[in-house]
Amino acid sequence: MSSRKRTFFLLVVFLILETTLFPILTNPRWIPALSFVLMVFASLRFGPRYGLGLGLFLGLCMDALSVGHFGVFACLYGTIGWTCGRVSSMIFLESPLTQCFVPGVLYLVYLGCLVLWTPFEDDASQWSLYLQAIQYSSFWVTVIVSPGIYQFYRRVLGRKALP
Repeated sequence: MSSRKRTFFLLVVFLILETTLFPILTNPRWIPALSFVLMVFASLRFGPRYGLGLGLFLGLCMDALSVGHFGVFACLYGTIGWTCGRVSSMIFLESPLTQCFVPGVLYLVYLGCLVLWTPFEDDASQWSLYLQAIQYSSFWVTVIVSPGIYQFYRRVLGRKALP
């Protein structure tokens, strides 16, 4: 099986775990965004076209599972996947600090875009909504777990698959 097919299969497994098993076992705040981190690393590995395709697929799956406007997640995830693929030559992924920093910053961008697309229900500012989104999201768990996800992804693809 090619590394792209293995990546897609792993993304589907992570998405199923995130949406079915993990919410039953624990508080959703403590569930890392496994599929998001995998999409980021795969986009950095395979380039912008694969990142865009993976992001659109993951976004459409998230849109199908959400109650908001259809297409918001597809647009957001597709843009993040394409952008990761475009900047892949500028990022050294072997550093554990980079393995935490890149998914962490992109997750903050993701949360910021979701807050911007959320209509106001009261007089709260967007900044306070953004801080609440960070506080009640799985941001810190995702940042802490992302180097482990990267190492697992490397092992799934094989030793020589990632530079």
